Formats: sequence, structure tokens, C-alpha cells
Amino acid sequence: MTAFALAHPLAGATFRSVAALGYRLSVFDLPASFLGAVGPAFEAHAVDLRMSPAEIHVVKVYRDGEDEQALYRLACALAESVGIDPE
Repeated sequence: MTAFALAHPLAGATFRSVAALGYRLSVFDLPASFLGAVGPAFEAHAVDLRMSPAEIHVVKVYRDGEDEQALYRLACALAESVGIDPE
């Protein structure tokens, strides 16, 4: 997992909760498209390699200004996708 994802206290704690279930996590900071048709986003992947075939969860959140808020929304959405209630 990348350092910027762990730097946010709430998002980092939520990502760690997902990882504690055995998922391998990747978090990506995606820039806006070259012509600006698609805005910047964060994308996260949670992969459970213990399953055969691997169980993969992918979540993308578009940033609309506040990066910390978008990162936390991403962490909560990923947690929900693996069955964790982020509240």
C-alpha cells in the first residue's frame, strides 16, 4: 500500500482493517485525463489470494476538490466491498 494512503489517519486505519482480513491492497492516485474529459481519481484494489480463483474488489472515487475526503470515501467503499462496516 502506498504511503499517501496510510498518511490519512481515518483512511489509513480503514485500509489496515481490510488488510487485516488477509487482503493485499493497492491504492492508486490517478491524474485527470490528458484532455480533461475524466477528472482525477483514487482507485483501490483488494485481492484475496487465499481464494482460487483470487477474489478481487476494485473501487474508484473521483476527486472533487478535497483529497483527504476522497481518500476516506475510497477506504470506506473498499471496506464495504469486503464486508466491513466502516462506521
